Amino acid sequence: MRSTTRGAIQIKNIFANAISIFILPPSWEELRSRLERRGEDASEVIDVRMKNAAIEVAQVAKFDFVIINELFDRALFDLKAIVHSQRLKFSAQRRARAETFKALLTP
Repeated sequence: MRSTTRGAIQIKNIFANAISIFILPPSWEELRSRLERRGEDASEVIDVRMKNAAIEVAQVAKFDFVIINELFDRALFDLKAIVHSQRLKFSAQRRARAETFKALLTP
């Protein structure tokens, strides 16, 4: 397991309320194409990165949420939706708005 996914899983084990989000490419072909278009890495380096990506993608089931980064705007929308939904959980609202809950729940 790569350090990126291992680190995310360790955070999840340490912090019970942490959420994990895995961002997937829409396909292996698109991932390779994006890496090549950047023009930063030699072909051999891209081959290594693709092999590492396969190892990381195999860990996707250990994450709470998955975003498929096909279109940037859609992926960003999905990320914002996840963050927003987590803020609306009862436990988060109770922490953030303690006085409101106290006032409403006290007879």
